[in-house]
Amino acid sequence: MKKKLVILGIAGMLGCQTVCYATPEPLYVEISLLSMLDDYGILECMFIGKSLWNEEVEMGGIKESAPEMLLDFFLTEGSTAEGFNSEDILNLIDYGYESGISSDILRISMDMLCEESQSYRDAAKKVFHRLAVASENTDFLLLEAGRFPEAALMYKDEWYGDRTDDERIALADSILEVLECAEVETYGYDGNSMAQVINDLYDEDAGDSVLYLILDTLGESEFYVTVVDSIVWGIRETF
Repeated sequence: MKKKLVILGIAGMLGCQTVCYATPEPLYVEISLLSMLDDYGILECMFIGKSLWNEEVEMGGIKESAPEMLLDFFLTEGSTAEGFNSEDILNLIDYGYESGISSDILRISMDMLCEESQSYRDAAKKVFHRLAVASENTDFLLLEAGRFPEAALMYKDEWYGDRTDDERIALADSILEVLECAEVETYGYDGNSMAQVINDLYDEDAGDSVLYLILDTLGESEFYVTVVDSIVWGIRETF
């Protein structure tokens, strides 16, 4: 998974983005949370939604490996999963998606076991932001400037939530701008039209993240794995 983001055309995109952040404080608690997920092999689970879950080949047979690793995490960390087996975890996730839940597989399994899950997503966004600012790595800065980590962790509830239409349009526009600079065909979509597409997909019970839905709409769903690899690789650099 330790790959750098080469497909984005670094120099071109730097010309399209103005990046200026204040250096944040170290995030010891957040890094510890993410490091623990990585120790159990489930850090990537925060970025796996319905489509990747159902298309096992995209993530190397995730349905075969993730339930066992998730169960190990739950049992070792003292959750309410006692008495469950890996097949139960797999069935929980399948049931969640069949019921129309829009979320990642870590959150679905944790929520159904009544375990708190929001702190892990918050940690991932904060840690990646700190990494981008502190390292001045072009790839990480561009992903952060385009709000890719935020969109990769955002599903239906967060897409709507307390956000205004303008805020949703701005998020979609930031992603499209970076993709256009990378010479990815955006087919005339702007923030407004793409936000409407996402609204429609979530109204139809889409189970994927905002970033996945945007890339899939553009016919670039395979690029999502490349982006996730880069985000996860960057987070691991902070351990």
